[in-house]
Amino acid sequence: MFEKYEFAFVRTGLSYKINNSSALTAGVAYLSSKNYTGSEEFQNATQFWVYEEYSLKSKSKRNKISHRWRFETRWKKNANNVRVNNRLRYRFQFIRHLYKNVHFRKFNEFFINIETQ
Repeated sequence: MFEKYEFAFVRTGLSYKINNSSALTAGVAYLSSKNYTGSEEFQNATQFWVYEEYSLKSKSKRNKISHRWRFETRWKKNANNVRVNNRLRYRFQFIRHLYKNVHFRKFNEFFINIETQ
């Protein structure tokens, strides 16, 4: 089963905490995916990317709000084709504490692709 539906994703990074509400992070990520659709057009795909991000958080007794801005440079390989892609990401997240370990979480993330090839 895993040979037919193989998927791997690894991401790591180093963070610098500026203060209690903000941090900078830089890291790398790797993604490998094999064909799971049965289509001959899509064989194997791999991606490697570096990213930098800034996060800003605020919280009250019951609510947490966070913003994350991330810049990624990705190298995407599919069969013999390699493409470089830059993208900006912005995520807004709202968390409301309801009871003990029960939370309501709502977030949305926007992607802006900046093609270089």
